[in-house]
Amino acid sequence: MYLEKPLYTYLDDLASDRPTPGGGSTAALSGAMGAALACMVARLTVGKADYAAVQSEIEALIARGEQLRARFQELIQADIDAYGRLSASFKLPRTTAEEKAARTLAIQAQLVEAALVPLEMAERAAELIQVCQRIAEIGNKNVLSDIATAGSLAVAAGKVTAIDVSGVFSGR
Repeated sequence: MYLEKPLYTYLDDLASDRPTPGGGSTAALSGAMGAALACMVARLTVGKADYAAVQSEIEALIARGEQLRARFQELIQADIDAYGRLSASFKLPRTTAEEKAARTLAIQAQLVEAALVPLEMAERAAELIQVCQRIAEIGNKNVLSDIATAGSLAVAAGKVTAIDVSGVFSGR
């Protein structure tokens, strides 16, 4: 699991000739970084007198941001695992008619599974964009560039998942 390793391990593996990690896990990492940055901006708002009227809402946004960050972190490995299972199904034997039929069924099942991870990432990215937008509206104005960056990472995560889903169905 990459979350338990130094970041350079993930980046080295990403730069390698191996099929994973790839675009899907990178989208999830982008989402996790966006959520973390959104939480930072919100935490820089908590306890500031100028933002006293929005403290409870900011605290709720932190809680939602942390939930999104945790899920994106899980989706990093979920994407790697789903692609691994899909890849393995393409390597199943296909000598006999029975083997061909079993392989086809396995591929079809894994295509669906492999598509579900990026689809969830897109949903979580849309939620994160809403969180970032609200933090930008009511949060600490001294760190607007950070919440803009968080929102951009959320948008990137969402856009990449659309590409990743299309890659699943084209057999990347």
